[in-house]
Amino acid sequence: MRALQHPDTFAPGDLVARRALALDQKEAGRRASVWAPYRSYALLHLWTEAAYH
Repeated sequence: MRALQHPDTFAPGDLVARRALALDQKEAGRRASVWAPYRSYALLHLWTEAAYH
């Protein structure tokens, strides 16, 4: 996402994202819609949080 410079990409099926948000795939996609146009950065924050906890 960062290397290709896509700031608004979100993978609602991503296991780490779903666990961090405690939502299923459909609800994770809905929740992420409010983060547009920076959903890629939100996803990176979720991954980083999961990696260090």
